[in-house]
Amino acid sequence: YNNYAVYHGGVFHGEDIQETIIQRSIFIMNQAGTGGSVAIKMPAYVTISYSQFKCNIAFQQGGSLYVQIVKHKTSKIRLSFIVFISTEYKHDEMGLKGIAISVKNAASFMMKYVNFHISIQESPLAMTVIAINVGELKMYLVKMKSMFSIVYLLEGAISKLTELSHVSFQCPFQSYMDKSHSYISSLHQSHIYYKCSRCAHKFYTLASSQYSISHKIIQGHEAKIGKMKCHRCPYHAVCEDGKIQVVSGYWGYKSKYQVIIMYCPPGYCCQGLTCNGYNTCNNHRKGLLCAQC
Repeated sequence: YNNYAVYHGGVFHGEDIQETIIQRSIFIMNQAGTGGSVAIKMPAYVTISYSQFKCNIAFQQGGSLYVQIVKHKTSKIRLSFIVFISTEYKHDEMGLKGIAISVKNAASFMMKYVNFHISIQESPLAMTVIAINVGELKMYLVKMKSMFSIVYLLEGAISKLTELSHVSFQCPFQSYMDKSHSYISSLHQSHIYYKCSRCAHKFYTLASSQYSISHKIIQGHEAKIGKMKCHRCPYHAVCEDGKIQVVSGYWGYKSKYQVIIMYCPPGYCCQGLTCNGYNTCNNHRKGLLCAQC
């Protein structure tokens, strides 16, 4: 917790280790040049499982985790049952960066039951996961939730996405996925990319959309983008950034992804200039039209 390293690995830095195993660990608010929490160089096998990385920072690569391997035909990286929350990097120069994970020169890289909740992005070239010169990438039951552009990138002649199964990329609540900017690259299946946007000014939504892959991919691909619609802001409400708030003296309820607004008895509902949401009650009241004490 709250460790700092100038160069590598805020908590752990290992080099020339044949096998690294990290299990049932929590890494919070650590900082380093590369690998905010963990930096591993020249291993043959890396296994990390049942762990959490939260609010870690790298100034160059790998907000939480950085692994670099001197080309090894049998080198393997396995991540399973892991959560990454709001990891980030900070840098002065432009370049490709891994916000949560950076991996280089592995023969095989697999993620299984890995969740990402990323709420920041400091560069259009930022990527949640960057894997360079990786022979194969396999993802099973991986979930990613973020507002900003997210890219899985593999570079190098032999790099390819070999298997994807039950992988989903979800926009935060009250945002939607731009279909024109969400895809798997047809060139060697080397990219997965998506972008979330908010509804326009004076529009709102009560839903979120997702980009999901529900079966294994060996050759070719099939993806589905969840539907979401932005609705015009109703009278007696204020709509900004996809959110809806009623004005003082009114109350709303949800009906098929839209909000129906009604006049509220004096003193029952929110009395501020604008209210937090569309169904806020005054004092300790609750229920339909805040009629219950």
